Amino acid sequence: MFVNWLMLPEVRIRMRLKKPYNYEMIQVRPNWHDSTELLGYETRISGETEYVLTDFLRFLAKAWYFEETPFFLCLDEMNLAPVEQYFAEYLSVLENP
Repeated sequence: MFVNWLMLPEVRIRMRLKKPYNYEMIQVRPNWHDSTELLGYETRISGETEYVLTDFLRFLAKAWYFEETPFFLCLDEMNLAPVEQYFAEYLSVLENP
């Protein structure tokens, strides 16, 4: 499942080193016109299909794993790129019950 990679030793060490573990700041760039920088994407550069994870997805998985802890996400400089483009899938889910 999606959260299983949290149990890998190298991921657990990184989580301990990152203080506080319930906060993430992601820099928004002006060239963001879709959600790949937030939600990841598939690549076939190595010859096999591989999904590229982002800090945003790792943060969501961590928040899902630690349900009892509040988590805070800061999209720094959100005004640099059109939110309705790079956050469209998420906003669409929020609009539909």
